[in-house]
Amino acid sequence: MWFFRVVAPLDLDGTLTEDDRVSESGMAAVKASRGELRLILVTGRIFDDLDATFPGLWREFDATNDLQ
Repeated sequence: MWFFRVVAPLDLDGTLTEDDRVSESGMAAVKASRGELRLILVTGRIFDDLDATFPGLWREFDATNDLQ
């Protein structure tokens, strides 16, 4: 039996954000997709910087790349 899951990697800077602000339309799309897709946040930011700039944003995703 095969099991497929749809995964969507999303870039942070310049895609979901502009000038260190999360766009409303970007977050609305993330929240609307949560039931259908597994979302991965892809960023070159170190996790502490990510959480300091966008507190709790990583909780909206199933995974994030972990740069330490």
